[in-house]
Amino acid sequence: MAIKQRVKPAAAPAATEGVELPVRPGRPRQLLTVSLMVAMGVVALEGTVVTTALPTIVGELKGLSLYP
Repeated sequence: MAIKQRVKPAAAPAATEGVELPVRPGRPRQLLTVSLMVAMGVVALEGTVVTTALPTIVGELKGLSLYP
């Protein structure tokens, strides 16, 4: 017995295709902006900490010959 699958027809392009939608102001945009700023700050801080600590880590693992 064969199982039949229903295939949905391809959706027609949206009527707004190619039209720029306005930027949503308000709380959602503020939350997104603050979230991105916090994420970028954490990444910068993490990079600084790892760069500073890397020579010590490599020295303790006796892998100084591998460290450039």
